[in-house]
Amino acid sequence: MSVQWFLVATNSALNWVSEVWKPVISNEINIYPCATGFFIVDFENPESIQCILDYDPWFWEKSGLFMKPWNPSFDPSTTVITSTPIWVRLPSLPLHPWNISSLKTIGNAIGKFYCRCPETEEYARTTYAHIYVEMDFSTRFPAEINLTSKDYVWNQKLDYLSSSDVDPALRQGI
Repeated sequence: MSVQWFLVATNSALNWVSEVWKPVISNEINIYPCATGFFIVDFENPESIQCILDYDPWFWEKSGLFMKPWNPSFDPSTTVITSTPIWVRLPSLPLHPWNISSLKTIGNAIGKFYCRCPETEEYARTTYAHIYVEMDFSTRFPAEINLTSKDYVWNQKLDYLSSSDVDPALRQGI
């Protein structure tokens, strides 16, 4: 039994996707174009999907790739993308909320948290943290968020990075 998901990408990203995903999954995948920017990804084995999702997010050049489960009502000619994962910079974030739990809380307060960048995880650069968050286009992106704990209140600024602002290291996948 195969399982289908749809992928939002460009035609030139398809070869890259096939090449990069082959070492990650052991089973065959087939990718079919269905409309401009949309592709059906047919996984021969459901475990292959989890392998791909475990390595998410995936980047091709400056663009993040994301997949959603396919369903019979999916119509690429009328589907409107209402959200996308983007990198969010947290400038001057104090060190005590750099733990994964706090970063998830921040990410989930503004969207859907996916991950933190390796430099943030390793405290390699402490002037700012990066988190990858799926943001909904129908809501206003907040410029800041209030962080509170029992002894602490902090007004955290949020910088939303365009693809041209993203450090190439962040585009390699996590």
